[in-house]
Amino acid sequence: MKTEWWRRFIDLRSIESIERNRKALVLYSISYLGSLIMFWFAYVTGSNNEVLFAVISFSGVIIFINALLSHFVISLKIASYVASFSIFTLLIGLAYTGGYDSTGLYWMFPFPLVLFILLNYKAGLIFNLLLFGVIFFIINSPELNVANYDPETNIRFAVAISLTIFFAFLSELVRSQNHRDLVSLSLEKHQLAHTDQLTNLPNRRFLEHLERLSENDPNNSVGFPLAVIMADIDFFKAVNDKHGHDVGDQVLKHLAAFFKQHIRGSDIVIRMGGEEFLLLFPHTDAVAAKSICNKLNCLLENDPYQHDGGDITVTLSFGIAFAAQSNQIEPAIVEADKLLYLAKENGRGRAEVLICEEDIV
Repeated sequence: MKTEWWRRFIDLRSIESIERNRKALVLYSISYLGSLIMFWFAYVTGSNNEVLFAVISFSGVIIFINALLSHFVISLKIASYVASFSIFTLLIGLAYTGGYDSTGLYWMFPFPLVLFILLNYKAGLIFNLLLFGVIFFIINSPELNVANYDPETNIRFAVAISLTIFFAFLSELVRSQNHRDLVSLSLEKHQLAHTDQLTNLPNRRFLEHLERLSENDPNNSVGFPLAVIMADIDFFKAVNDKHGHDVGDQVLKHLAAFFKQHIRGSDIVIRMGGEEFLLLFPHTDAVAAKSICNKLNCLLENDPYQHDGGDITVTLSFGIAFAAQSNQIEPAIVEADKLLYLAKENGRGRAEVLICEEDIV
């Protein structure tokens, strides 16, 4: 099965939470601790520099309120962007006024890394280049600032902050790549553990995982109401006896490819063992489920496994039951298995369906 298909059924929240917790730690640290420092500086500079007082106070209030709201109202992503624009306002104000005792430029150095963490390495790079491009323009334009920066200070600051941005970007780029590799490795291990090696279909262990996933996160489940269908190859023992188990394995692989070709992307086919398969059709009623099974048998008759000893045509017997929620999947499998044996008794190559669907749904 394709990697994109497997992504529907793997819970990456534990990995994603690492990134979210990292961003949250930086956001709340810079918001709560930073706003307290800004309020203190606003108090110290209030009587000496009204513009600086206004910039620091405004930025501190916005950053503090934004952090509070992120706990209850707005998302962490939105809060990160609001905090970034507040930082933009603060640093522009520091560049214009020179900051407290002309130390404004020194306070800018922690923020390139902060912006990369809050925004990700791509957006962070754009934001940093825009922000410090504006700052360079301001500090090199005497008519746009009141701090009277000397040229040597401007050059030193430009070199130092450019190196800071570069190494912060490099760090975030590598970290982001490592995060993607971790997600890919987790997905690969999950896929390997839940795949039948012969047919490359999901295996019985995947069914257990699917049931847990549906219980823990109903929105990411297979889709209820669910048609639960047990399928078995008719007279498969005769195929093995006549042609050998190697050919029997090829017939199973042929059938797996047949399923992948003729079912929907939202449907699931699990190899339960031997020649027995479990089909899960989301949002499918009794009439549609039986119609699909009959259609699959018709298509199978025109799609035999081509073998040197002659084409091998197989049919399937089906037992169809239904589940309205995750805790009904296992009972539905038991019921579908009973109906499968009824289909065998009634002539094979047919589907038997649980008529009283409403009793379960």
